[in-house]
Amino acid sequence: MTQASNNEVTLGDIEVTLGDIDQRLSKIEQELKEVTLADIGQRLSKIEQELRETNNKVETYQKASTQVVNLAFSLIASATVTLIITSVLRK
Repeated sequence: MTQASNNEVTLGDIEVTLGDIDQRLSKIEQELKEVTLADIGQRLSKIEQELRETNNKVETYQKASTQVVNLAFSLIASATVTLIITSVLRK
């Protein structure tokens, strides 16, 4: 927005600003017309599919980490039992 030399807003400045706003609104209206409910439905379906895939991956990782923890405890327990048995048999 340009201003007159005495720092007052002129009618021309207001017209230019309103013209810019009108162009922006027209552009937004055109973009909104291009987006249809079918497009939104397709996007939503895609997001739902990606969510299912992500949930499957997370579930798989959870199961795998549980198995790793169980394996670690099994190894610790078997090592402990082995130490106890060897200590008892040496005496």
